[in-house]
Amino acid sequence: MLPNKIISSSCSIQPTLKPKATTSLSSMDTSAKKQLK
Repeated sequence: MLPNKIISSSCSIQPTLKPKATTSLSSMDTSAKKQLK
């Protein structure tokens, strides 16, 4: 029961973390491009 709970919690956390990571990466990329210009 416990291991399953941990797996399910990690699975539910990952989808929410992924979009945030991609948005932060894209924002960093755009800011870097602005600095280059």
